[in-house]
Amino acid sequence: MKVLILPSNVASMLAITLDRLNKAGIEARAVFIDTNLYSDYRQSKAFQLKGLKYGLPHKVYNAALFYKEVINGIRWADVIHWCGSFSFPVLNMVMPIIRMYKKPGLVELVGSDIRIPEV
Repeated sequence: MKVLILPSNVASMLAITLDRLNKAGIEARAVFIDTNLYSDYRQSKAFQLKGLKYGLPHKVYNAALFYKEVINGIRWADVIHWCGSFSFPVLNMVMPIIRMYKKPGLVELVGSDIRIPEV
């Protein structure tokens, strides 16, 4: 089974999940956006959108690279593991892409997201 983990590495939880899945023999990869800098990223790709040296042009470039990696990852994966929020505007296009490829998946809410009654 091949698992793609998206979209943000909340408190390094997904980096740890990624590591444990691979150690258990499940082929897993991750593509993160705006993740913390303290995680081990050997099995993942991370694209920063905050605090970039060249501002908006750099942000647009990183977002384009993120979407390219997401599409490649979705095509590769058997299952999508979405963890975290739906509140990043740049992520609004990811779910339609997942639906277009008809990939099964699961959504895991963590942190403050689990305390929002509307969600």
